[in-house]
Order: sequence, then structure tokens, then C-alpha cells
Amino acid sequence: MDEAQNQLFQGEEGDLWGKITAIAPTKRDPHRAMVKVDGKVFATMTLKLITDLDLKVGMRWTDELRVKVESASVFDKAFRSAMRSLSRRPMSEWEVRKKIREKGFETGAADMVVERLYELKLLDDDAFGRMLIRDLMGRKAAGPGLIRQKCFEKGLGERLTGTLIEEFAGKDDQVEAAVRFAEKKLRGMMRVEPVARKRRLYGALARRGYGGDVVSEVMGRFEEQISMELEEGCDF
Repeated sequence: MDEAQNQLFQGEEGDLWGKITAIAPTKRDPHRAMVKVDGKVFATMTLKLITDLDLKVGMRWTDELRVKVESASVFDKAFRSAMRSLSRRPMSEWEVRKKIREKGFETGAADMVVERLYELKLLDDDAFGRMLIRDLMGRKAAGPGLIRQKCFEKGLGERLTGTLIEEFAGKDDQVEAAVRFAEKKLRGMMRVEPVARKRRLYGALARRGYGGDVVSEVMGRFEEQISMELEEGCDF
């Protein structure tokens, strides 16, 4: 700790009234400190916030200063809550805001937290959307309809969602992925009657979010095989 920080943390509790009596680092985190007023802990926050507020031992505790420290303390708590959520999994801006509100913080605190997260490059809806789609398409076939649904569920906007769909879901890529999905699906329906198999495959492709043109093209590739089963009465 340098001389300036050492002076910042000096101060005896109880020797001042209506003033900041101590700014003491917490035991668990040396980068955080307790702000004590008249010997009692009023708030705990990062050293950066304390420096930004220019808090010092002996400073008179005015109403204006109290409001500033309260606001900084609320931001600190909301920010820590957001960081805990982000440590579990990547999130969109909408999800982070939702988590903060669920913890009882107001919109103003959420705005400040989101702004800080962008500054730290811990929020990026474009990158989040691309990761979401790669994961979705990697685990199972996904057409534009399903991609759009999942993006909206994560709070991604219409413009960004449209851009991502154009980037990841060209028709040729959709057909190729849908054919692989159909082949796997049909292998799992070996004992299903051909007409029912055709109906189920169509429904499965539609539920994966593929449009009518892609579904028709994929079904057409398997139409002859399934039709032969109807004529021969044999399994696929």
C-alpha cells in the first residue's frame, strides 16, 4: 500500500462526529473497503469507487455525500450480482438487465452496470448471438424459425437476429443440415409405418424451424424411398 492509500485508511473510530471515521480494507478482498461514518459501517465498495468519489477519512458527512455513497454502494452490489450471473454462463444485455431487476435493483442501477460491463467488454450481444447460434446448430439442426425463436428468448433484437440468420442460415447450409437431421430421424423410426414416418419427419423438420421451401426439398429427397416402402410394404 503506498503512502496516499495509507493516509486514506488512517483514522480512529469515535473521534469524529458527522464525518467519515474510517475507510478500512475488507478481510476477504483487499480491493474492497468499508466506509465507516461515526464508527459504523455505512457501505462497502471497491477502492476504485472510493477513489472516484474522492472519499477520505475526516470528510464531513453531508446529505449530498451520503446520496453519492449510497448510489455507489447500490451500483457496487448490482455489479457484483451481475458478475456472479456472468460467471455461470454468457448472457445477453437483456438477460443481465432482467437478472438485476429480479434482485430488486432499479433501472438506474441496471443502466450503470450495463454501461460498465460494455466498457470492460464483458457484454457483446453480437458475439453472444453468434455463440448461441453455433451452439444451437452444433447440437441439432436448426432452421431460421427456431433460431429466431431462441434469439428472441434471449432478448436479442429483430435487426441483430435477422443479421445473424443471414450469416448462419443460407439455404444450401440449411438443406445440408436438414438432410443430416432427416437421415438420423428416419433411422430412429425403422419400425414406424411409412405413412406415419413421412408425417413425423415433416413435423420434425417444421419444429426445427425450417421454412416450407427447405422442408419440401428435403422431403423430396426421401420421397422415392418412402414411396417404395408403401408399394413394397417393407421397412425403410
